[in-house]
Amino acid sequence: MKKLRLIKNLFNSQLFMIFLFSLFSCISIFIFFQSKPQELFICDEYKSYLISFFGNDYNFIYPLNRCDDKVYFAVLEEYFLLFENAARPYQNRPLWLLPPYFVYQLLNYLEIFTNQNILHIFSYFVTQLIFGVYTLNLLINLMKKYFQLGNFDIFSIVMIFYLNPVIQFFIFTPSNGSLSFMVLILNLYFLDKYGESKPKYLAFFLMGVLFLLNRSFITCLASLFLIRFKFKFKYFFEIAIGTFLFFIPNYLYKYFITYNGYEPYDINTEMYGQFIWLSKYFDEGIFFWLSKFLLSENNFNLRLTTKWDSDGEWYCQNIPENFLCFFSDVVNASRYLWVPLLIVLIYLIFYNQKIPSPVNKFIFITSIVSIFFWSLIGWYPPLRFSLFSFGNMIILYLIYVFINLNNLKIKLTILTSVIFGLLNINHWNNDVLFNLDSLNLIAASLIIFYFYQVIRYRNTRS
Repeated sequence: MKKLRLIKNLFNSQLFMIFLFSLFSCISIFIFFQSKPQELFICDEYKSYLISFFGNDYNFIYPLNRCDDKVYFAVLEEYFLLFENAARPYQNRPLWLLPPYFVYQLLNYLEIFTNQNILHIFSYFVTQLIFGVYTLNLLINLMKKYFQLGNFDIFSIVMIFYLNPVIQFFIFTPSNGSLSFMVLILNLYFLDKYGESKPKYLAFFLMGVLFLLNRSFITCLASLFLIRFKFKFKYFFEIAIGTFLFFIPNYLYKYFITYNGYEPYDINTEMYGQFIWLSKYFDEGIFFWLSKFLLSENNFNLRLTTKWDSDGEWYCQNIPENFLCFFSDVVNASRYLWVPLLIVLIYLIFYNQKIPSPVNKFIFITSIVSIFFWSLIGWYPPLRFSLFSFGNMIILYLIYVFINLNNLKIKLTILTSVIFGLLNINHWNNDVLFNLDSLNLIAASLIIFYFYQVIRYRNTRS
C-alpha cells in the first residue's frame, strides 16, 4: 500500500506533470520539423538517422552542427578533452558538459543504444530536458506564491517555454544557449528570496558555481546588487564580499586546470574580444584595478596588445556604437517575435490591471540587467544575443500576462496564437524573419480576436 501511495503521489506531483508536459512539447516540435524541416543556415543542418525499435526500423532527421558537434560528442567519451586543443573553446562551460557526460556513460554502460550517433544526441537531449524541467518548476513555484495556477496554466506555461525560439532551436542541440532563459528565472528566484532580506554568503558562492554553467549567470549578482542599492557602507561591503565569493569557484576551476598541467583558454576573450574590449577605456582608476583583479594575467596583457577588428563582420566594440548595434538587433528581434510582443503590448496598453505582487518589478530589473549585459558583448551575430536578453524578456512577460488574465477564453486564444505564430517561426539565422503564410495569417487573426476579447473583458470589469 505504501508503494502504491508513493507511485500515486509521484504521478500527481507538479514536477512529474511538468516533465510530461515538457515531453509532449518536445515531441510536438520534433514531429513538426520531421514534416516541415527548414533551412538552419551557417553550420547547422538536418541529418538523417536510422533507429531500430522492437525489430522495426525508423528514419528521422535531427539538427547537426558541422562546426561544433564533433567536439561536443568527443567530450562525452573523454571529458578531459575539454582541456586539450579540440575542445578548448568549451572550457568555460565545464558544468554544462558534465551532465551529458554522465548520461552518456550510463546509457553506454546499459547498452540501450547500439548506434553511437544516436547515443550522442540523446545524451544532450536528456540534459536539455532536465534543465528545462528544473527551470519550469522553479518558475511555476515562484508564480504560485502570487497567483493561483491550475493544470491548464501549467501546461500553457510549459508550451510557451518550449515554443520560445531560443529553446525550440536549442533543445535538440548540445548548445548551452538554452540556459539563457534559466538565467532570467534564477535571477527572479534570488531577487524574490533576498531582495528584502540580507543575502546569505552561500548564495553568492552558488551564483559563482552557476557561472561555470553559463557565464551570463553573473547577471544574478548584478540584479541582486541593483535591487538592494543603498548609499551605505554596509551595502558596498556586501558588494565586495559577494563579488569575492562569486569568483571563488572560477578561481578554483582555473587552479584545477593549471595544477593538472593544462593551460586555461578563453575563446570568447582571446578570439572575439567579448566584454574585454571595455577595458581599453580603463587605463587608470578603480576600473583599471578591477580589470587587473578579474582578468587573468594573459587576458589583462591581451587588452593592451590586441586590437580587434571593429570594422569586421558583427564587431561593434566602441562606445556608443555598441549600444546602437545592439539596439538595431533588438528592433529585428521585435519583428521576429511579433506574435508574443503584440500580445504583451495589447495587455499593457489596453488592460494593464495592476496586480499587487513584486514579480513585475523583479522581471523588469532582471530584464534591464540582462539587456545591458548583452549590449556590452561587442560582437553581435544577428539576433542571437538580443534573443538571449530581449527575446527571453518578451517570453517571460508573455507568461506573466497569461497568468494575470483570469479568463479561460482569452488564455486559449493566447495559447493558440502563440502555437501558430512560433511553431512555424523561421530560424533566426534566416535573412527572412517573417513569412506571410497560412499559419502566420491564423496567428494574426487570433491576435485581433484577442484584442477584441481584452477590450471586452476590461469593460465588463470596470
